[in-house]
Amino acid sequence: MLVFFIAIAGFRYRLGVDTTRYLTRFYYETPELQELTFTDLDFGADPLYTLLNSIILTLGGKFYMVQLLHAAFVNILIFKYIKKHTSAIFISIFFYFIWQYALINMEEMRASMSLVVCLFANDYMLEKKWVKGILLYLIGCLFHTSTILVMIMPLFFFMRFNKLGITVLVGALLLGYAIQSYIIDYVGLLDINDEFDAKAKGYADSEEYMHINRNIFGYLSVIVICGYSVVFLLLMRNGKIDTRLSKLEPLIMIYLIFAIINVGFPIAYRFVRFYVIYNIMFIAELMVYLLNKREAKIAQSVVYAKVLIIMFPLFFLISKERLPEKTWVRYHPYSSIFNQELDQERERAYSFFEGDRPISGKY
Repeated sequence: MLVFFIAIAGFRYRLGVDTTRYLTRFYYETPELQELTFTDLDFGADPLYTLLNSIILTLGGKFYMVQLLHAAFVNILIFKYIKKHTSAIFISIFFYFIWQYALINMEEMRASMSLVVCLFANDYMLEKKWVKGILLYLIGCLFHTSTILVMIMPLFFFMRFNKLGITVLVGALLLGYAIQSYIIDYVGLLDINDEFDAKAKGYADSEEYMHINRNIFGYLSVIVICGYSVVFLLLMRNGKIDTRLSKLEPLIMIYLIFAIINVGFPIAYRFVRFYVIYNIMFIAELMVYLLNKREAKIAQSVVYAKVLIIMFPLFFLISKERLPEKTWVRYHPYSSIFNQELDQERERAYSFFEGDRPISGKY
């Protein structure tokens, strides 16, 4: 399965709107090693990702090699992390594949490399191995600057699903709307460097990431997606489930906080993604618990049907994310570097998203 996951993402051809932008950056904006300057490796320029591209370009490689190395790095570490923390390995991988795989592997290449490094940094911080944890956070920052905020999250590792935790979750909703109201006015004061400031200003001015018209269905979506992990937390805290995930309770709480902030402050989705693996593992273990829950005189097939019904709202919401116009076409039909077929609807979608045009003879 790991080889399969790496191959799908590594050999893809123009799948994912961000992929086309990385492609343009690789061939037209990335300097070779002998041309690298301190500015290219400055904080905010995602220096480790830039260095990876520069090395491959200098050696005469093509962009699909970046994809392959990226897919191997991300998926090996995610598989390793899932195996380390849950016995529901295959169900966790299943949810990862249908829910987050395309986004993590084909859209947010820099952020996903930071994400997988931070997973292990979180573990070290929970174990109070501060030096190793901070070192990994710093490495994550060199892949993507959003890791700066992730670095301060260990301050909230005291969080549990108790009265204080529930109060914080309620406050997170108000915080999301408050941040949205004031961030545009103050984003220009960051003044870290030109590239970082340009990114922050771009998000602040974005209709997609800074303005939201959340309807009742949107609120229900957040409740449902978070609700499965909340149910599992309740079962775990009541002693009905004994699991390795118990020590990760602070991290699922941080996921819930960001997911709720995201209701009022859409750009928080970037930080939701840093903790989504925890939600996946908790939901997978809940599904295993429901499947294994012993009920007298009930056939196993009835148990399976019951569990599928219980999980249906989640499956529906996961699939719904792929349904809106201009979204599903980013990944389907699949095209590889071996046939390099251009799907015209996908190319129109990239144009809609202000993507680049095909680069003839290169990939």
